[in-house]
Amino acid sequence: MMLFGKSIVVVSLIMAALPRTAIADNPVVYGLMLPRGSKKVAEDRYVSPYDLRHTVKFFRKLFSRQGKWHGKRIRQVMNIPAAKVVHISNSVSKDGWNGVNISQYKGVVHIYILKRKSYPDPKNVTPIGAGKKGRKIDKNNKK
Repeated sequence: MMLFGKSIVVVSLIMAALPRTAIADNPVVYGLMLPRGSKKVAEDRYVSPYDLRHTVKFFRKLFSRQGKWHGKRIRQVMNIPAAKVVHISNSVSKDGWNGVNISQYKGVVHIYILKRKSYPDPKNVTPIGAGKKGRKIDKNNKK
């Protein structure tokens, strides 16, 4: 009976560590976490390993999980058979990104991050989803 209790504790500790591991694998650009497996192809441009629907779903979950919908809006810009484009706008001035364009063309999903002109040093900012309750943390101040 005691062995069963210890195994539950070990499994729960492993499960608690998994989200942190998953978060660490995702690329972060200007404080915005991208889907795991996204590859950089140019400055502020990435290719998502998922289709458009799952890439947009990733961002919806990211913002809703941390209660970060304030100031963000997702809208479909173009929907024709050849290409689909979704834009995520961000009016929160503390974030390092103004918007994200997600486009699917010929089966490839591209993510283009629009950098905010005045952005703090990225080394001192914890990305959305990595800090306590999704708040940005100044690593120098440790608050």
